[in-house]
Amino acid sequence: MCTLSWLPDSSGYWVLFNRDERRTRGPGRRPSRQRRAGVRALSPIDRDAGGTWIGVNQFGVTAAILNRYHDAAIEPTPAKVSRGLLLQSLLDAPSARALIARLEARALRAYLPFTIAAFDRGAVVRLADWSGRRLTRSRTTTPGLVRTSSGLDQRGAERSRGARFAAVARSGSISPAQLRALHRDHQPARGALSICMHRPDARTQSLTEIRVAKTTATVRYTPGSPCRSRMVTPLRLSLS
Repeated sequence: MCTLSWLPDSSGYWVLFNRDERRTRGPGRRPSRQRRAGVRALSPIDRDAGGTWIGVNQFGVTAAILNRYHDAAIEPTPAKVSRGLLLQSLLDAPSARALIARLEARALRAYLPFTIAAFDRGAVVRLADWSGRRLTRSRTTTPGLVRTSSGLDQRGAERSRGARFAAVARSGSISPAQLRALHRDHQPARGALSICMHRPDARTQSLTEIRVAKTTATVRYTPGSPCRSRMVTPLRLSLS
């Protein structure tokens, strides 16, 4: 239950991520400075499992993870390992290509299905989809929506949210301001299929925006529903 978008430019890129969660889960911890195998990184933390859903490192590499509900039951089993911990363990990768290559070398049977997206200044998004049995790779160079997920109606969410991004793209090139507006969007109606998602049992819990420029990565974080909350003070990371 998340939405991930991307916008490249001549000096770097933007990544925006709506984290959708059940209301019974604790709110995520705000982004903080961390080290992974000696590599500096910024990421929010899952309060329940200790992993993360998105992060950026000193090499300007960003990675994000979405659940693949259509490949598995929504409820995780006790035998499975948190997918957020898997993403966290990859945040020292020196490039998007290297991150996906490292993922391919991992034993993944302990994890429920997921999609991992990796970004760097290479103007291409690298994707890896784990079905629970097989890992497949793909890539995209199209700005805008990268992936979206829904535990209630995957096909409906893809159609509805994809149409909103496509409508903005038809009006011309997408801007960072337009991406921010889309991640707060309630069209065609405030509810389960809107990008800023609201259901009786779940909601968009936060919005994370990562800007990678020539020398600095900046993380801006909105705790709570992005349609109602304000961004907290941004964190910055000097790039190698």
